[in-house]
Amino acid sequence: MGSPPSEAGRFDWEGPAHPVRVAPFYLGRYPVTNEEYGRFLEANPGREEPKYWGDRNFNQPRQPVVGVSWHDARRYAEWAGLHLPSEAQWEYACRAGTTTEYYTGDSKEDLDRAGWYDGNSGGKLHPVGEKEPNGFGLYDMHGNVWEWTDEGQLRGGSWADNAFIARAANKVDYPISDAGFHGCVGVRLILER
Repeated sequence: MGSPPSEAGRFDWEGPAHPVRVAPFYLGRYPVTNEEYGRFLEANPGREEPKYWGDRNFNQPRQPVVGVSWHDARRYAEWAGLHLPSEAQWEYACRAGTTTEYYTGDSKEDLDRAGWYDGNSGGKLHPVGEKEPNGFGLYDMHGNVWEWTDEGQLRGGSWADNAFIARAANKVDYPISDAGFHGCVGVRLILER
């Protein structure tokens, strides 16, 4: 977990790189979609809709749900009988056995194959699963939407961020009560075995 000192421009909190042992778990193949989150809203009348729920740029069925606070993400996970991943679980799943900046390599061209970021997104959120999956069969671990972890950090970068931000080792501390910025914050769930 973390990045080596040789990774260009790395942040201090990414090191030192160190091994982490995680118990077996299953992680969602994709971030939670609007279609999936909609079932939660239907089953829980009166639950507040996500921040961008009414915006057609962010509310298509196969797009990741955005505008979800950490508290909302936890409520959704509890309703689904699942959990938010820990930072260690998230990074382990993202890397899928690789040690490079992205699970596809170290360059922007490698990221182009794996995720949506400001250099290839066209300035918009995309449906899940349009890019190359990692070695564990997980999609969109880099870019498209930031993903909440159980500790309250965001991982993965988004469609509006530069390639450097989408690296596997990067994270952002963000107010857990906030529903996100510019339609960039979503969620992916875990089932611990």
